Amino acid sequence: MTHFGKTTLTYAEQGKRRITPELVAAYERHLGTGILDPIANLEHVGRGDVDRRSFIRTAAYTAGLGALALAGGDDLARLAAHTDTSATGATTIEALRRMTDSMIAVDETLGGGVGRTAVAEFLATDVAAVLRGRFISEQVRADAFSAAAEVAYLAGWKAHDAGLDGLAQRYYLSALDLTRESGDAGHEAFVLRILALQGCDVGQKTYSVRLAEASRDRARQARLDPDTEALFYLVVARCQAETGEHAAAARTIARAPSLNAEVSEQFPRWAAQWGPHKGPVLRQSSKTFTAMNDTAEAASFLTEVTGIWDPAGNARIWALSMAELGHAQWRNADPAAATSTWNTALPVLDQISSDRTRKQAAKIRHTLRTA
Repeated sequence: MTHFGKTTLTYAEQGKRRITPELVAAYERHLGTGILDPIANLEHVGRGDVDRRSFIRTAAYTAGLGALALAGGDDLARLAAHTDTSATGATTIEALRRMTDSMIAVDETLGGGVGRTAVAEFLATDVAAVLRGRFISEQVRADAFSAAAEVAYLAGWKAHDAGLDGLAQRYYLSALDLTRESGDAGHEAFVLRILALQGCDVGQKTYSVRLAEASRDRARQARLDPDTEALFYLVVARCQAETGEHAAAARTIARAPSLNAEVSEQFPRWAAQWGPHKGPVLRQSSKTFTAMNDTAEAASFLTEVTGIWDPAGNARIWALSMAELGHAQWRNADPAAATSTWNTALPVLDQISSDRTRKQAAKIRHTLRTA
């Protein structure tokens, strides 16, 4: 239809070749300018993942897709009217959420490599079927899309943990579409936040600061409690620090509502699923100071956060934080403390199915061998 060759299209879609205005025009001419509707998008990505389709599984992370997340929700294609004969109620949404909680618990304990395609299958079949049904009220419909976004977020997180960042990015973008359909500004902000952080994690920082600022601005519109709002200030600070804007990062941290380590019960569900309150705030604080080359301050925050994470229930993030604490101690010229920290972390890192834990374990052993 486009008259471009298959190889050209393949490389463009995988992020391996520059996308020209002519190619964009050809796609828009044949496919329209609207973004895929959220349900079709999650089915497309999830089904491609389950079926091990190379166009999804080997997709590259691209800065251009990060920019897509900055498009306004009003630009998204609207869903077609539901026509199924059965109506979805609150009990179905609660069942969906309980399933999600169970899968997150497995992920946090055993790593993203365990049950990853099961989550993709759940997303592409059961979750999509719920979204295509009718709802007994607008509130139930909103809750359904928010619950679906949690599953898409989890699928993205598991792909990221397995080292499949192009695939993870596409799951996150699907989650963003779903949060916009739900109308939950706070949840939308939370997904924008992970897109910003992913750009930093994979060294593709072109849009990270803008995504982080969009995340914070959306969170402000949601009128969240100060403790939750701190999450979004910290993502801005970290992205600024990662892109060399150290002075701006310091100012952002100073304006953050709260950085103390007190545990609060105020976190919304979409944030509370990922560990005890304050854990993510303190961890991102440590990463911000690491990027600013302030390893003493980074070690201080990591010491706090490793005391918050549950080594059993949050094994992966606890072990990763312990590994990072050891590196901070090592850079602070305290090899004895670093070695002790790593000796505690390594057995846990080795037993988790995660590309990130494998890399951390390898980094620790390399540091010790070359000391």
